[in-house]
Amino acid sequence: MKLRATLLFIIICSVLAASVKINEICYNPQGADFGKEWIELYNPTNRDIELTGWLIFSGGSQYSLDYVFPYYVLRAGRFVVVGGDEVPQAHFNYNFRFQNGGDATDGVRLISQDGNYTDTVVYDFPNSNNLIDDSGQPATTFAPNTPDGCSLARIMDGHDTNVCSQDFIVESSPTPGMPNHVYADYSLSEAVMNPMGAGWQLSVRISNNSMLSPSRNALFKVFHEDEAIVSEEIEPIAPRSFIIKEYYLEIDWQVLWLNIELEGDINPDNNTVYLSAEGEPGGGLVINEIMPMPLPRRQEWVEIYSRPGRNQSQTYTLKDASQNSVSFTLPPVAGYFVICKDKDMLLEDYPFCPPGNVIKVPRIPSLNDDGDELFLYNEDGTELIDFMAYTRDMIARDKALLRFENDGEVIWKKGDANPGKPNDYQDDIDPNFDPEQTERMKIVGSPASEYEQIGISYAFEEAEELKISCSVFDLKGHKVRTLANGETHPNRGIIYWDGKNSNGKRAARGLYIILWESKSGKEKLYRRQLSAVIR
Repeated sequence: MKLRATLLFIIICSVLAASVKINEICYNPQGADFGKEWIELYNPTNRDIELTGWLIFSGGSQYSLDYVFPYYVLRAGRFVVVGGDEVPQAHFNYNFRFQNGGDATDGVRLISQDGNYTDTVVYDFPNSNNLIDDSGQPATTFAPNTPDGCSLARIMDGHDTNVCSQDFIVESSPTPGMPNHVYADYSLSEAVMNPMGAGWQLSVRISNNSMLSPSRNALFKVFHEDEAIVSEEIEPIAPRSFIIKEYYLEIDWQVLWLNIELEGDINPDNNTVYLSAEGEPGGGLVINEIMPMPLPRRQEWVEIYSRPGRNQSQTYTLKDASQNSVSFTLPPVAGYFVICKDKDMLLEDYPFCPPGNVIKVPRIPSLNDDGDELFLYNEDGTELIDFMAYTRDMIARDKALLRFENDGEVIWKKGDANPGKPNDYQDDIDPNFDPEQTERMKIVGSPASEYEQIGISYAFEEAEELKISCSVFDLKGHKVRTLANGETHPNRGIIYWDGKNSNGKRAARGLYIILWESKSGKEKLYRRQLSAVIR
């Protein structure tokens, strides 16, 4: 007999726990509250529940009775709204006077006709009046207080842990009589493209990182050259679960970007993934190719090479020696990106350039025919990322200047333009260019304190004498000092910088760029970019 009574008690408690819930409350509507406040109840069970005689209480200093339900049966999985005269979604009208929080805890309670079941929402703090929750004790966890026009809504219809701080959120777009918005967190990861037959096999993982499953489908898209080549609705994914999607694509690609769009996603930063044929999403940037002297009625442009290593989309700034500048945004992928004013013209001039690698900007810093300098900065101009300079004798009409790296040394040469693609250093070699010349330079005395000098030590045994040009620049691209201006020097020696600018004043603390160019009697060119620190 005792066992039967215990089982009956457990069954009754289970039924009561899975009963009607306060699903959403609007106690602080936009403007004056009277006539606009409402409460939504939800039946999460698979059975109909009669609400006749059920009670709604609200409390500030204490709970007091507001509303008694007439005869009404709430169907399984349905909602019922009780609200003021100005609530069009209300099934029953009653002008509540809910407390608005602000100074202390307030609450709303639903009590069954027989008093055996309660559902309580307490919000704001401190609980100075000891309002009780469903435990029958003064509440210790609280839902947040809402600003004007918002509601308190369960994070998912019927979700109830009896911990108000976990069960309720502020809803800026209330849904009286409709399902609550579910703010899940979807993400994309493990995206790969593998060769398959005449095309590629794309595989990507779509994860639900949250403890909730959304009530709506998500939309997954794959973009290639600004066109969606895949668009598919994704049915709700179970909490803490994932699916793998695979697609066969017959495309010639450089960059793809994948996006999952879910209404109310709480973390949109992980909704996009980029893929590059050049390598893993990512890295450091360099100025890789420029067109300083195009044919008439053609345009100048700059190519930026994004190396593997960067993991988010970022904005950068290009500046010339006159401080003309333009900003542009790159996706977080490796690749060769062309910055230009007219995308259509560039693709017409260079049809091999991938359209997705061309970034249109309103202007390009002028690349002067008589020589110029180009600086690549982070968005706010506080960090110099890369720097290059050229003189008139380095460029030719309709020829690009291409970056050449040999054992860490950067040298530029003119050649056929190849925007959006890796540079081909085998063509059009400058006879005055000597990429194999042994590096015999080093900076001595850096970092330098006040009254200390920095030396640029050099030694070129192959040459009898050198014509040397050497200048110091700050990180904003301003020339600080000319140390040598084409004068003839011995084939070995040291050129000193005393740490002062051209006005004879001590340069500010920081990093400085030293641009070196030397030419031997055999007309062999040697260019080097060095750095030094003033402390």
